[in-house]
Amino acid sequence: MMCLLFCYVFIVKEGEKMKRIRLDVTKSMTFKDGCELYLLDCRQRNLRGATINHYRQSHLRFYRYFEPDLPLEQVDESMYNGYVLQLCDELENSVSVNTYLRDLITLGSNP
Repeated sequence: MMCLLFCYVFIVKEGEKMKRIRLDVTKSMTFKDGCELYLLDCRQRNLRGATINHYRQSHLRFYRYFEPDLPLEQVDESMYNGYVLQLCDELENSVSVNTYLRDLITLGSNP
C-alpha cells in the first residue's frame, strides 16, 4: 500500500493574499506509521478518548503478529489469514475477533 500524503502550505506576504501550495509526498508506510497516522486522524476528528484508547490497544495486538516496521504493502492475504487464526486461538469471543479485524481494516483504509 502506498500512501499519498497531501500537505497544504500557505505563504503570506505582507499586503498580498495567501497563496496555497500543494505538496504531494509519496512514501512507503510501515505498520507503525499507519497506526500513528490513524491515531492522529482520530484526534483531529475529535473522537472520544476511550475510542482512541481502544485503537491504541488494537495496535498493540497488531504488533504481536505484525512487525511494527513491516511495510503495509507487504501485508497479503496469507498474513491476514494468519492473523485471523491467531486471534481465534487467543480470544474465545467471536465478537472480539471481529472487532480486532474491523480495526485492522480501518487502519488499512486510512487516507
